[in-house]
Amino acid sequence: MDSDAGTKDANAKEDANSGGQQGDGKGGEQKIEFSAEQQKVIDALVGEARKKARKQAEDEARTDREAADKKAKEEAAVEAGEFEGIAQVREQERDAARKEAASLQAKVDQLQAAIDNAIATEWKALPSEVLDAYIGDDEDALGKLAFLPKGKALAAKLEEKAESIRGNGHDPKSRGDGRTKPLDEAARTANASRYG
Repeated sequence: MDSDAGTKDANAKEDANSGGQQGDGKGGEQKIEFSAEQQKVIDALVGEARKKARKQAEDEARTDREAADKKAKEEAAVEAGEFEGIAQVREQERDAARKEAASLQAKVDQLQAAIDNAIATEWKALPSEVLDAYIGDDEDALGKLAFLPKGKALAAKLEEKAESIRGNGHDPKSRGDGRTKPLDEAARTANASRYG
């Protein structure tokens, strides 16, 4: 039975994940050693992480303190009966926010008009075949803006195709014009003698 107990103790010490022996709790763990350069890099990374965490914690604490101070001042003002002062401050903040929102909306409207004009100018320059390829909403400025580069590329391809000459490379119209000039000259001289 002692051999069974010894086997159970050995099995209990094995780690299923690592396949090796676990420590007996007496500090027999392996110590990992790093080179001096590796240790410097590790120290720098740990130091940066600590600084970042400290700054984040300080920022959060400051924000929490400011909110708590503001709330405490408001509560003190409410207790002191200064409702009107708080209401005035809130109204001023609201009015300032409304003015800023109106100013920003005016800028947005201005920019939207400028973009719409630029898109309309570019849109009119595209051939009708390209405009037929656009499947978006005619009022969607962003959709049109996204389509313009593709539309211009398609227009350039269509233009190249129209300019290319098929066959043996001769333009049939120019050959016909060259032949009719001598005939026209002869007809003119013949008709000139008739009319006199």
